[in-house]
Amino acid sequence: MVPERHENYAQIDGLLPHVMQTSGDALIRNANTSMQQMTPAKRKRLLKTFGSYPAGYTHDDLERLLDLVYGMFSNIYTQAELRQIVVSDPFDRSEHPRQFKLIELTDWLEALVA
Repeated sequence: MVPERHENYAQIDGLLPHVMQTSGDALIRNANTSMQQMTPAKRKRLLKTFGSYPAGYTHDDLERLLDLVYGMFSNIYTQAELRQIVVSDPFDRSEHPRQFKLIELTDWLEALVA
C-alpha cells in the first residue's frame, strides 16, 4: 500500500521557480502549476542531462523522495538561498558521487514523475 502524499508536497514551492512566503513561516508550492510549467523541451533536456529512471527505483519511490526533499528544505525562505545549495546525487553510489544544485535535482525528479 502506497502512503498518501504528504500535504506539504502540495504546499512547498521553495524548490521551483514560483516562490512566495506566507506568514513568514513556510513556502507555498502549487504542484499542478509547477508541473504544467515544465515544457517538453525542458523535460527532454533534464532527462538527457541526468538520465532516465535510476535502476531499481519506481515512480512511487521517486515521488516519495521528492516529497522528502521538499519537506527537508521547507524552512528555506528565499530562492537565492535555494539556488546556492549543492547536493550529491542520491542515486550515484560511487566514492565521489556527482554534485549538482538542489534545484536541478528537484527539476529532474519532477520531470521523471510528471
